[in-house]
Amino acid sequence: MGSSKRRAADNSRGGSSTDHLHTLLQRLKHALSLGTTRVSDDKERKWKCTDLEIQKHVVRSLAAFLDSASGHASTHRLLKDSLADIVEALVWILHCKSEAIVGMAVNVVVKLVSSNSSMMQLYLTDLINPLSSLLCSNNLEVATSCATALNMVLSNLSVKREKQVWEIVKEAKTLIQIIRIIREFPGVTQPIENFQEMVSLLYTILWQWPPSRYFVWKDTILIKVLEDSHIKSHLSTKVAVLKLCSALALCNKVAKELLGNGETILTMMISCMDVSEPLAVRIEGFRLAQHLVADEQRCIKMTSLCSGPLIKAIIGGMRVWRLGSGKGVNDLVSLLDEACRLALITRWPGEHHNHFWEQGIDKVLLDLLLENFDKQASEHTLTPQAPISIAQQGLDTNFLIALRPYIWEIFGWLAVHCRKDFRPSTDRTELYIDMLITCA
Repeated sequence: MGSSKRRAADNSRGGSSTDHLHTLLQRLKHALSLGTTRVSDDKERKWKCTDLEIQKHVVRSLAAFLDSASGHASTHRLLKDSLADIVEALVWILHCKSEAIVGMAVNVVVKLVSSNSSMMQLYLTDLINPLSSLLCSNNLEVATSCATALNMVLSNLSVKREKQVWEIVKEAKTLIQIIRIIREFPGVTQPIENFQEMVSLLYTILWQWPPSRYFVWKDTILIKVLEDSHIKSHLSTKVAVLKLCSALALCNKVAKELLGNGETILTMMISCMDVSEPLAVRIEGFRLAQHLVADEQRCIKMTSLCSGPLIKAIIGGMRVWRLGSGKGVNDLVSLLDEACRLALITRWPGEHHNHFWEQGIDKVLLDLLLENFDKQASEHTLTPQAPISIAQQGLDTNFLIALRPYIWEIFGWLAVHCRKDFRPSTDRTELYIDMLITCA
């Protein structure tokens, strides 16, 4: 009886919620109708309204609907028929650039795109130009919100539309505006959030459109600002700048020039991979290094400049599981994954192999493969059969199983490029190598 009443109450609340959504949608449609006019003698109607109060009414009505519809299953169905009119109105309002309404309008764009990116696919390109034109707004809050909205729009684009959108981005001079804003940052007083959003937006463009990378890299003033901001800034800015450098390094020519002028970028990269840095910074440092050593020639160049510190940082990243008690497991695994990916530079011969052995790569790989090898080894009398038993027990626990392909590839390349006169430095090293071979 009680459960029936509860179900009835839940159904009643659900019905009430849907009714409220319908009411808000009707208000939105009415607000949109106030700004719709017929174009010449054509039957087609366009949203063109310079009346500030009507513009406010539309934006507030849309905001109220989206706030109420958040997480509601019927949002897509309810908005579908009105979406073209909604976007047309928002584009017009953004182009008007009225200080009294534009900030609210940009925030509504963020809500609209985040509510259902697939529903918005047909209309995302319409928003690029008006949002780009507002990036240089004197109102820093508006400029920051525009960067956030534009980043969201570009990040949610269908791959099929990327070529078309790149032309729109070029026509709107979006890249030029972002670069100008970042270049001006050291000389003006503005919130760090504005800088971070602009850098994040630039990263999105660099990642998705390769032609943008060399253009950005050639702006020496911008690169100097990024280097300086990385040194002086806090966690979020460091992460944003590292991601930006990684995106630039996807361009082979840029990566070679970065290594050619290597002192600054490599010092920054190595310091970010250090155990003293937060995990988020270390992860991005490892990703930047991976992009810089994407081929043998670049690997040789980097290791000739900083082989010892680089391998020390890699080993430090691969040891993070042993040292990371009390930290987020997902972040630790992410760092391990990036460190192991970078350790695949063992595929190429060179002096860095000696540094891997000197830093104890054998023990590090075994620790990632068998959770408690040292404890098990001390508890077993090491008969000829003991290593096989320990290996079987350890491998059956599925400890860090996602890393095993990396472990075997790294160990395999170390074996391939091992010097003919190589000898384990200690009996313990020989034991670790023998155990790795047994596990294999």
